[in-house]
Amino acid sequence: MPKLRERPDQKVYNNLTQKLKSGMLLRGLNHKETASRCRMSYSTFNVRLAQPETWNLCELVKISEVLGLPLNELF
Repeated sequence: MPKLRERPDQKVYNNLTQKLKSGMLLRGLNHKETASRCRMSYSTFNVRLAQPETWNLCELVKISEVLGLPLNELF
């Protein structure tokens, strides 16, 4: 079966997830610590990582502050 081409919006979401995970790795944070610093529940944080299209702007602002990444670098 041929491999399907990735949608352009899916590339953005995959890049976002990779940048968040690499930012956590560089800071030495695990999912639970990052979620608590962002004042999110652990389960919500994991859902957002698994389904990045569900992030909202205020959550992305919080996580960019926690990870020390400018918001425009996430996209």
